[in-house]
Amino acid sequence: MRGLRKVLTPFAPDQSGAESVLYELGGIIVILDAGGCAGNICGFDEPRWSSRKSAVFSAGLRDMDAVMGRDRLLVKKICRCAEKIDASFVAVIGTPVPAVIGTDLSAVKRMIEAQISLPVLTMATDGMHLYDRGVQLAYMALLRELDRRGMLEEPGNSDQKPDRAAGHANQNPDGAARDMERPPDGAAGRMESAAFPDGRRTRRAGVFGVTPLDLPNGQCAELIRLALQAEGYDEVILYGDGAALEDYRRAGENDVNIAASPDGLEAVHFLNQRFGTPVEVRFPGAVRMLERAERERSDREKADYNRPDCERPERQGKSCTLIVQSQILGCSIREALIKQEPGQRIVVASWFEMDQELMQPGDVRLREEDDFTHLVQMLKPDRMIADRVMERLIPAFEGTFVHLPQFAVSGKSEAAV
Repeated sequence: MRGLRKVLTPFAPDQSGAESVLYELGGIIVILDAGGCAGNICGFDEPRWSSRKSAVFSAGLRDMDAVMGRDRLLVKKICRCAEKIDASFVAVIGTPVPAVIGTDLSAVKRMIEAQISLPVLTMATDGMHLYDRGVQLAYMALLRELDRRGMLEEPGNSDQKPDRAAGHANQNPDGAARDMERPPDGAAGRMESAAFPDGRRTRRAGVFGVTPLDLPNGQCAELIRLALQAEGYDEVILYGDGAALEDYRRAGENDVNIAASPDGLEAVHFLNQRFGTPVEVRFPGAVRMLERAERERSDREKADYNRPDCERPERQGKSCTLIVQSQILGCSIREALIKQEPGQRIVVASWFEMDQELMQPGDVRLREEDDFTHLVQMLKPDRMIADRVMERLIPAFEGTFVHLPQFAVSGKSEAAV
């Protein structure tokens, strides 16, 4: 039945995703609601709320404010906040209320800009989509506004531009990642000022699609940094986890931009068109995350396997693995598993957006709980990699279940419960 949830809770909506991108950037973030949506965002969808400060406000719309569309009152409130808070920008994030009454957010943006000098971002989120759409809207609203104001810094020696034709993605045969062809050394004209004493230039990697809603748990950000540092990158910028507004302004200096989730694809392609920066679509550190999850599963089950009446199930014939995660993380895990055991069948499914070019035959976009249970019944996988909350939907599953958390699904980021 469409929309029926017996086990899974409602997933994080698009306004939560937009707020997640902007939370650490030092702006005034206004949730255009009466208080309920802002409470859900901060109370349930924002794990940083209890540990890091951010100027997140509810517009506090009363019934008549919403019905009559009193935008001037909203603008007045925002301008008063801007007088008291040393902020870098103002962001107005939509909710179902402005979507239903048809609030013109572009007009609200112009009204605010007429009174203050700060950059103003508006995102037409409506609560009817999932968090990944909000992440995508926030990335693009921020990058386009910085570009419109001339605040995106050009790479050094910009008289030489990389060939834009290199910006077309080449999909890997296994579908796990797409890499942009890198221009010849020096063609991209990267900034030479940041260099080591021996003359070697600092290599920077930018990663998009890594908000707390995108990552399996809090330790994954560090695993991504370590993986890219092992690849020779001296600076790793996670846009959505620890990045500052200045990092967005300097995005043109990146040697590569990586989309670790589908919601980061549009941003990395925008920067490719703007600066010619090579693009990669993969999840750095995915293998380490899987190894850690399998190690924890093994530790939990070790006592059971040592019991005489409990034997480890043996695989017969070709194995089948079902991965239910963010698509690009799932594809990166699939690529690693196929290298370990060629010939096995691995299906990637996700409750969130899936890029068609990355999908392989059998991959599925899940929408209802029944979609997941029917998929498991059809595939009969002997191994599943997913958030443990979904295990309750398949009580008859007898294979190996590897718990890899997905905060946007369960609201729990711990590696083990």
